Amino acid sequence: MTRYSRVIGTGGYLPKEVRIMSKISQTVDTSDSWIYERTGIKSRRIAGPNESAASMAEIAAAGL
Repeated sequence: MTRYSRVIGTGGYLPKEVRIMSKISQTVDTSDSWIYERTGIKSRRIAGPNESAASMAEIAAAGL
C-alpha cells in the first residue's frame, strides 16, 4: 500500500509582545549591533503568559 501526503493549507500567528534587541542585549553580555551584524535580527516576538505553542498553532490553523 502506497501512502501519500500533501499540504492543504498554511497559517501563521505572531505573538503580540515585541522586544527590540537593544532591550534583550542588556540581559546578556553583548550589544544589539553585534547581534544584528551576525543574525540580521532587530526584534523578537515573545509569547505571552497565556500563550503556548499549541494555542498559537490553533490560532494559525484557524486562520484567525
